[in-house]
Amino acid sequence: MRGILRTLRYAAERKRLERLKDEFVSTVSHELRTPLTSITGSLGLLMGNAAGNLPTPMARLLAIAHTNSQRLVRLVNDILDIEKMEAGRVVFSFSRVEVRTLVAQAIEANRGFAEGYGVRVRLGEALTAADVRADPDRLLQVVTNPAFERNQVFSAG
Repeated sequence: MRGILRTLRYAAERKRLERLKDEFVSTVSHELRTPLTSITGSLGLLMGNAAGNLPTPMARLLAIAHTNSQRLVRLVNDILDIEKMEAGRVVFSFSRVEVRTLVAQAIEANRGFAEGYGVRVRLGEALTAADVRADPDRLLQVVTNPAFERNQVFSAG
């Protein structure tokens, strides 16, 4: 009898957790995706000089913000694909990726963060070109996730 009760409790708890997950995915979809889309669009308009020509330093900062907002949109989309992951149906977008260019993008996207911690990030000269077949968004995510250490100089290449 105790075994049956335990199984019923487990099933009820599992159903409750599944409902909570579905609510979370729905909330993410509505509460994050909509404002992120608006922010990304507005940044894109500013970069396209919709408000007139911008000073170079401001344009550089807007480009970084725009790139990072696009990355956030992709991350939100990844969260929304949770069911696909659970079902083993994750879709990767493989293409030819020049690694040095990708690392340079990662450095630029994280320059403000690094400077806030007194970190200098430098991309050294590459001896040979390195192309890989990969999903550039996933690879960029891997490259940008390492924790920076205070006052350490990183060199790649």
